Amino acid sequence: MKSIGKTVSAAVLAAMMLFSLCSCNSSSQSNDGSLNVEGTWKRALNEDDYHGSGADFYRNYLDNLSAKDTTLSFGADKKLTISAKVDGADKSVETTYSATADAVSFSDVNGLVAGSAGSYTLKMKNDKLVVDSESLNYICFVKQ
Repeated sequence: MKSIGKTVSAAVLAAMMLFSLCSCNSSSQSNDGSLNVEGTWKRALNEDDYHGSGADFYRNYLDNLSAKDTTLSFGADKKLTISAKVDGADKSVETTYSATADAVSFSDVNGLVAGSAGSYTLKMKNDKLVVDSESLNYICFVKQ
């Protein structure tokens, strides 16, 4: 009787672990294995890596960019809308993005992300999308 109980308990535990792994995987990866970033993300300071005076310096830099309240809205159709307030006016641009297993890449022709036009790659780190550039990794985006 004890061995049947242990067997049933082991089977239930294994099933729970399997469902748990599947649900975690679906939230961070798409069906094709690429990073799932669908939804809206807001620009913030990457406080995981910047503290004290360094954080203050970069926070001031972000606060003084002409583009305020920058958001990235990733769609299921690989379309991206980059939005921000610039000089008090709402501004947005649509582009496309590509995703790999651990990163998402896109172009920002208006410089709304970091103050200058360019192509950007963001990597997932601690549930944040961090700009994958040594000179810009203080910029991250947090899921809304």
